[in-house]
Amino acid sequence: MNSVNADIDLERNNLAKLVEEIDYLMTRVNDIQQDSPGNQRITFHYDTLKNDLNLIRVGINDHINQSLKAGRDLRPLSGQYHDHQ
Repeated sequence: MNSVNADIDLERNNLAKLVEEIDYLMTRVNDIQQDSPGNQRITFHYDTLKNDLNLIRVGINDHINQSLKAGRDLRPLSGQYHDHQ
């Protein structure tokens, strides 16, 4: 039984590290968004990317905290990060 608990703890630690990576990505996306030039023919939707990263982060945190409930509605990721003008 201890082996199972150790495996669960290892998974939680690895997922927590992944959340830290997502937090770093969110910071980088914010920095890049601030530096992006305006009035481009093709625009990147930084807010959509941040929303999708946040959905992933929330899902991982829910799993880590074992708070997922059966039957919970999960929103799909957008994946639409740019427009052609």
